[in-house]
Amino acid sequence: MAYRKERFRLRFEGLSDEAQNDIKAAVPGGEAFRRGNVLLIEIDQAVETTRLYATLDTLRLGPEQFQITASIVTTSDNGWIDVPQYVLSLIRRTHCGVGFSFVDVGPDEEDDRGNEMAEESDLTGGGLIQ
Repeated sequence: MAYRKERFRLRFEGLSDEAQNDIKAAVPGGEAFRRGNVLLIEIDQAVETTRLYATLDTLRLGPEQFQITASIVTTSDNGWIDVPQYVLSLIRRTHCGVGFSFVDVGPDEEDDRGNEMAEESDLTGGGLIQ
C-alpha cells in the first residue's frame, strides 16, 4: 500500500527573535520550530488568519523572508499535489514565496516490490530480473 503525507508550513528566514515571537503569537496552536535562523510553523485548514495577516502587514516581509512550503513524503516516485484553498488564500493575500519539497521513501511493503519487479519484467519483455 502506498504512503503519502502532505504538510504545509509557513517559513520565515532571517527575522529577529522579537519578530519570530510576534509571528508565533499570531498563529496560536501552530506547531512552531526553529532551524538556525529559520522559523517553521506547520499549518492546516483550521489556521486563524486575522492575527497572522495583521502581524505580517506590520512586518512587511518580502518573499525572500516569508514563504509557504509544501512538503510531500511518499512511497511513489510520481504524483501531484493539490494546494488547498486556505493555502492559496494565504499566498494571494500575503504575496509570499512558495516552495516545494518532495521525498520518495521507496516501496513500503513486499507487494510494492513485487509490482516493481513485474514492471521491470514488462519493460524487458521477459521474466523477472533478479
